[in-house]
Amino acid sequence: MSIWSTIRTSLTKDNLYWRTAKRLFWIMLLFSLFRLLFYAFNASLYPDLTLATYLRLALGGLKFDTTAVLYTNLLYLFLILVPFQFRYNPGYQKALRILFFVTNAVALAFVCIDIGYFPFVKHRATATIFGEFSNEMGRATDFFKVFFLDFWYLVLLWAAGVLFIVWSYGKPVSKPRKLLPNGYYHVGGLLVMAFCAAFIVAGLRGGFGESVRPITLQNAGDYTNKPMELALVLNTPFSIYKTFETRQLEVEHYFDNADLEKRYSPVHYPAPAEPFQPLNVVTLVVESMGQEFIGALNKDLDGGKYKGYTPFLDSLVSVSRTAKWTFANGDRSIAGLPSVVASIPLVQDPFVTSLYSGNTVHSLAWHLRRKGYHTAFFHGAPNGSMGFWAFLNLAGYQEYYGKDEFNNNAEYDGIWGIWDEPFLQYMANKIGTFKEPFLATVFTLTSHHPFQVPAKYEGKFPEGPRPIYKCIGYTDHALREFFRNASQQPWYKNTLFVLTADHTNGAHHPEYKTDLGFFRVPILFYRPGSDLRGYDTDRIIQQIDVMPTVLNYLHYDEPYFAFGKDAFATDGKNWAFQYVGQSYQYVQDDYVLRYEPGKPAMLFNYRKDILLKNNLGGQHLPAEKEMTDQLKAFVQQYAERMVRNELTVPVPQTAQTLTTTPRR
Repeated sequence: MSIWSTIRTSLTKDNLYWRTAKRLFWIMLLFSLFRLLFYAFNASLYPDLTLATYLRLALGGLKFDTTAVLYTNLLYLFLILVPFQFRYNPGYQKALRILFFVTNAVALAFVCIDIGYFPFVKHRATATIFGEFSNEMGRATDFFKVFFLDFWYLVLLWAAGVLFIVWSYGKPVSKPRKLLPNGYYHVGGLLVMAFCAAFIVAGLRGGFGESVRPITLQNAGDYTNKPMELALVLNTPFSIYKTFETRQLEVEHYFDNADLEKRYSPVHYPAPAEPFQPLNVVTLVVESMGQEFIGALNKDLDGGKYKGYTPFLDSLVSVSRTAKWTFANGDRSIAGLPSVVASIPLVQDPFVTSLYSGNTVHSLAWHLRRKGYHTAFFHGAPNGSMGFWAFLNLAGYQEYYGKDEFNNNAEYDGIWGIWDEPFLQYMANKIGTFKEPFLATVFTLTSHHPFQVPAKYEGKFPEGPRPIYKCIGYTDHALREFFRNASQQPWYKNTLFVLTADHTNGAHHPEYKTDLGFFRVPILFYRPGSDLRGYDTDRIIQQIDVMPTVLNYLHYDEPYFAFGKDAFATDGKNWAFQYVGQSYQYVQDDYVLRYEPGKPAMLFNYRKDILLKNNLGGQHLPAEKEMTDQLKAFVQQYAERMVRNELTVPVPQTAQTLTTTPRR
């Protein structure tokens, strides 16, 4: 038998190579089936999806499935294709069988987890989830235990999928009765291996040819019309594999430097007419507190009958300065905090886990420390959670108070950290010991899956159509008690409070299920006994506006860097920015623009068309050109300054050194 006949026989009979191809085919089929299940469990998020659209998305997804399946089985393929006869050894075959089961079962587990959590985050999971749990594996274990209880049906689906993998694998391949002598066998095997490797590389890259760039998440946009549809094209293993290596921002030079600075600059040069007023500042970032939950901010919902689930926040709205159109700049906790405290929005990757996380950043804490402020961050989770302290320490915060400092496990919820009510009481009492002026920032955590409340509060808060509502009611109660305690302390009347959320958490009303509604969070500015109040139906406020708004309200007199704007200023553009899927979303005045390079822009008048049904893109409206240019200027400034590590403004040498040593 010649070498070429060996190759021909290898490719035309039911042998090791064909068995391997069949096994991969069954895994591909399983991925397609779970894509359908992904849609079935999240169908409410795709009310307008037709069968034809789904089929188009699913067919496009085959390319991403191919890449994911090959990455998942790369080690298996190498070990089974090596041209040595020991690959037919029963022990070797058994080891390969176990490897195949384990790697594919793990990949399928991530798919199932995403089915359950997609309604909360609206995107496929990425490798950032490992960064979020990297320092807290015990908490990750608790998290998965709760997942198994709450989403037991997905665990059963996963188990069924694993059984399918076991069944489809079939019997081990027996050693052929006739083999070439070792030399010829090895040469023939190498040629077959090279032939297979060519197809494997093409599958990993997304196609043949030198012009084909390695496939990325952004390529899913080739098959979609809406950012939400990306999740139906992609699969979770692909999203994770392709985000393991932190991506570098691509700098697009839309404008020369002079034109760019005229259009948009993140450098602020305040010129206050009054001297600096050293008010205390307390910023409250409330987990998952979407604007939809607050009745006072939704008086037109349900025909004017909507009451919401936050009676305390309703009362706070009435004495605060806020607006109807207030937005988050990201879709996850790890992106929300940099937006609020340092005016850095999410673009492509969360700043904390991005390639640029080591860049020098001057946060609100850094600037206020220059004015003699004591600064502290409070988070009831186990210390080090989410990598927050690593970021906040570099950003200028002096002190960190977490679960360790609270030091009472009786108030531990068993998964995320200390219940909101006792931790907020701890914070109120602790900051009462601080020397004024001070900046205190807190990130709450109870209003998060698995949506539990302390046993003594079971049944005391309205349930609503979604399980999170009782947690929202509890957190609202915890905030009421925090303000009750704070109002009895001497520092209270000399304090500016800012309350917002890190991100939203799903939605019930259609107004909040759109790509714009998904980012609507409350942003309240409250100063006891002052005239800082009012509900603005025209103004647009976003998380990255918090830092410049606070600095300007305090009459801060030094230059500073912030991607956001002063929300109270009336002499600038009225805008907000989000990064959705693989596209940019820019809000200005009455319009929202969705822009992805190389694709037609989409434009909606969101104030008249709240459900974003009527696409005005391509109709040559003046707003489209103006907003596209403004967005490009923002994106260029962001990318250039991130890449060059230019996120600060030079400060006078006489006041540059901050001598207080940060503590944890």
